[in-house]
Amino acid sequence: MFLRFLRLYLLLLPLCAPWQAALADGEDVAALQPAQTRQWQLIKDDKPRNIQIYTKREDHERVRSMKAEAEIPATVKDMVGLLLDYERYPQWFWRLKEIRPLKVISPLEAYVYVVFSPPMGFPDRDVVLHFTAEYLHNGQRAVVQANSVNDYYPEQPGRVRMPYARMDSKINEIAEGRIYFKGEVIMDPGGKLPVWASNFVQRQGPYLTMLNVLKVLERQPPDQQALNSRETPSFRPGIRQ
Repeated sequence: MFLRFLRLYLLLLPLCAPWQAALADGEDVAALQPAQTRQWQLIKDDKPRNIQIYTKREDHERVRSMKAEAEIPATVKDMVGLLLDYERYPQWFWRLKEIRPLKVISPLEAYVYVVFSPPMGFPDRDVVLHFTAEYLHNGQRAVVQANSVNDYYPEQPGRVRMPYARMDSKINEIAEGRIYFKGEVIMDPGGKLPVWASNFVQRQGPYLTMLNVLKVLERQPPDQQALNSRETPSFRPGIRQ
């Protein structure tokens, strides 16, 4: 009897293996992929609006990187001005609940406290970001970066401090009044936020954020013109191209 059961088990085992793999968590399966296969994957292609969204799994990170690329009817100064106008972030950055500068070094550099509100009732996440910006090629290109800074500002009650966040934005002029924008972001929400929930936010956030960017730039307020009329700096040290 036992031998008959053993033979039956051995016959059925190969048939069960695919189901076991199918039941495995998607992130676990992805973790087994070789690093060279972890390239940018297109997940949203909005051709009418010229917006593309990509995702990529990173080595040694529990969340994915996200990338947005778009052609936008705006100038380089328009886009840089928007990225450095911290008070307006809640108008366009998806799920950004609160933002305030802690220390402004110059018009192109600041330490900023940011609070994000995850969906599905999870606790707010906060982080301090060090913003830096640089104009290149006589203002035809620009780079704006924001990197998380640890121990710069005390942790706040009821909020989970994000252990790591990074945003890189590159803006190139491709025609008069038209730019190519590329933004990459990776944010580790920390705490007990499930990986699937974090990745859900990151998959939704970049596209909805880019839609909001287009809307905000379309209704550029008059006082934004003063921000864009600053003299364009030719160099800022310490920022990669």
